[in-house]
Amino acid sequence: MDELIDVPDSITTENELDSAVELTTEAIKVAAKDSTPPAITRNPTDLCQHVGVQEKLQEKRRLRRIWQSTRHPVDKRNFNRSAKELTKLLECIRDESISHYLENLSPTDSTDYSLWRATKRIVRPQNPVLPPIKKPDGAVISVRI
Repeated sequence: MDELIDVPDSITTENELDSAVELTTEAIKVAAKDSTPPAITRNPTDLCQHVGVQEKLQEKRRLRRIWQSTRHPVDKRNFNRSAKELTKLLECIRDESISHYLENLSPTDSTDYSLWRATKRIVRPQNPVLPPIKKPDGAVISVRI
């Protein structure tokens, strides 16, 4: 930043002041741009990479709109069927993703022992975090389990 700012020791005219302000402003802009991490651009289609997810989602939304306007039992049945099919498809995709993740784990140093980390996460008991118990006056009761 010091290389970008070259302000003279004495500023006597209004033009010198304006140019010094411009240089300082540009230096701040450059520093802000350089220190800001690049924005992650996400393509909406990345979420629906698998074949048929986008079509099933559009069909479900279309059937929901139809049912909401008619409230006919047949339309409700079609909407429910489509929603259930989409849910099953997403479950299959999630299961495939987990299977792929587990198949690619290894216990070696080069993969940072990913197999052991995954096993530790699975085996570790899940302890729920409970909120503190408070007295009517607002004091917290300490309970040791």
